[in-house]
Amino acid sequence: GLLMTPVRLTQWRSDIGKCVTPDGVPWGAKVENIVGRNCFGSDASSRRSFGPDEKYVFEHNKNFQAVRGLFASYGDYSGGFTQTLSRNSTEAQASLAEMKRDNWIDEASRAVLVDFG
Repeated sequence: GLLMTPVRLTQWRSDIGKCVTPDGVPWGAKVENIVGRNCFGSDASSRRSFGPDEKYVFEHNKNFQAVRGLFASYGDYSGGFTQTLSRNSTEAQASLAEMKRDNWIDEASRAVLVDFG
């Protein structure tokens, strides 16, 4: 199948070293319950490359408009970690499978925007 417009996934990430749980325990410590961790605010954001061989790189886009969520605004740095999927569904599925293997979404993920063109 063929997608009509390319799908773009944009992720914003936290610097998990700056995240704390409600008890004030640094995120790097072993924490059984991760719900309620505080990773919001621009000082907790990360633009550091990640994934195998750090292949996922923060992309600046001066035309990007910040997205407002329930807890925070995302994209304040005019960009994010963006993956544009192929318009060919077989290739798009292969890209998604690779992203899953690479843990593209992990504990440092703050938000993911799915843009359908």
